[in-house]
Amino acid sequence: SRLDSACTGPTHETSFH
Repeated sequence: SRLDSACTGPTHETSFH
């Protein structure tokens, strides 16, 4: 996930994957 570096969170990571 590209947004993972900006938003550190499992929920966000899964959404942007």
